[in-house]
Amino acid sequence: MDRVQTIGIVGAGAKGREIARLALLGGYRVILEDMSESRLTDSTAGISAALKTAVGRGEIDARRADTVSSNLSTTHSMDEVSRGADLLIDAAPEEAELQLEIFTIFDKFAKPEAILASTSDSISIADLADITSCTERCVGLRVPEQGSQSKKLSILRGPKTDDATVQECIAFASRMGLEPCVVIESSTDAAVIERNSYRQ
Repeated sequence: MDRVQTIGIVGAGAKGREIARLALLGGYRVILEDMSESRLTDSTAGISAALKTAVGRGEIDARRADTVSSNLSTTHSMDEVSRGADLLIDAAPEEAELQLEIFTIFDKFAKPEAILASTSDSISIADLADITSCTERCVGLRVPEQGSQSKKLSILRGPKTDDATVQECIAFASRMGLEPCVVIESSTDAAVIERNSYRQ
């Protein structure tokens, strides 16, 4: 358990930036990828500003903020982020063809035991998993937006997602200070709650 230490995020928009911020505060190393230099710049600036705010409020100390900042790296290469991460998260814009392309690249370049995750609502985890050679390590993640009152991380389990993958995602949620909620993706695309929450 807890073999996930480096998080790779594809997409440096608002969703990707928030996942990166939470993961960094959870003590993870984060590789943030985007083709746009301006989005990467905006995201790193936004994360830095959020850390400064947290220091000002006394939520974290300056030394920890510096450590957190040093754990963030950026890249324009999907190959690089795929090779470097233990948990890969697609946080790109909602386009089904784009999600399929991203998962194809994940499957080609990811570490042998890496978890492949999608935040997309536009395509099922089952469909994404089926284009990979690791259906058991594919999962959906629904992270609350920045500023949201919700502290819940929904973990969307596909038909072939295994228990080990779910448990790693539960640990990921807990380290970020979120409440994990596992949801089963059914064959009719209706999701059902597996368990309301998990307590470590």
